[in-house]
Amino acid sequence: MTCPVPQDSHCLCEQDFPFGHFLNCRYSALDEVPEFLDSAGEVFREVTLAFNKIRELPARGFAKLTMKCLDLSNNKIDTISSQAFDGIGDSLEELVLDVEQMFTFPSQLFQSLANLKT
Repeated sequence: MTCPVPQDSHCLCEQDFPFGHFLNCRYSALDEVPEFLDSAGEVFREVTLAFNKIRELPARGFAKLTMKCLDLSNNKIDTISSQAFDGIGDSLEELVLDVEQMFTFPSQLFQSLANLKT
């Protein structure tokens, strides 16, 4: 498995047998979403960017990855593009997201996430 992250991102790809692959960017001092490389059809059980300093979720920031769960908890997110999750809607089943208390979500943000489980 090739890990679809830049060398300087401090992220690690891990095999969590028997559950699948895990892309771990926890506690990596990230202040933005890394520029992920194409995951080449590899499906990650979870991609986590928890416990960083990420403030913005850019348009299609995760589109090169295929994942079941995306954990963005414990960041400082205050800006989310309405196309932030475009490209991952077919596979994403779980989204963990913390935002500031008075945050207003873009109206179209969740339209492409048809497979989210409640």
